[in-house]
Amino acid sequence: MNIYSPEPGTHIPALVKAVMESTGPILELGMGLFSTTLLHALAEDQNRELYSFEHKGKILNTFKRFESEKHHLIFVPNWDDIDIDREWGVALVDHDPSDRRVKEIKRLANNTKYVVAHDSKKENEHIYHYSEIYDLFLYKKFYTKSDPNTVVMSNVCLI
Repeated sequence: MNIYSPEPGTHIPALVKAVMESTGPILELGMGLFSTTLLHALAEDQNRELYSFEHKGKILNTFKRFESEKHHLIFVPNWDDIDIDREWGVALVDHDPSDRRVKEIKRLANNTKYVVAHDSKKENEHIYHYSEIYDLFLYKKFYTKSDPNTVVMSNVCLI
């Protein structure tokens, strides 16, 4: 993928809608040029806490200048050890390795208003295995106009 590819940002419309329709802290699993800068600005504008988790030190260090009293950047040596068992307004799930996504989504299903999962295109099922978690949610909205697709899931309401 070339560095100017829009693919890493196709989740932005769904993410913005989820943030605007929610309150409370925001969780970002996997930092990136599109999501971290946007979530930082939205959280700051709405006076919300933002927790950004990343397991690649180089990526986390790229965003160190965004760290503040309300924006927490957390290095992840082991995804099994992250502390995400609390109430969240929105959680963006866009981290790797790819097999970790369903594990974190299972933990978030009952404590997060909106779980936004990037790369939900059916052709990517063999990579992300999202079909394993869809039944955990009462509501699902698939954003399919951009490739790769994004899904927003909730047990509270439809976005």
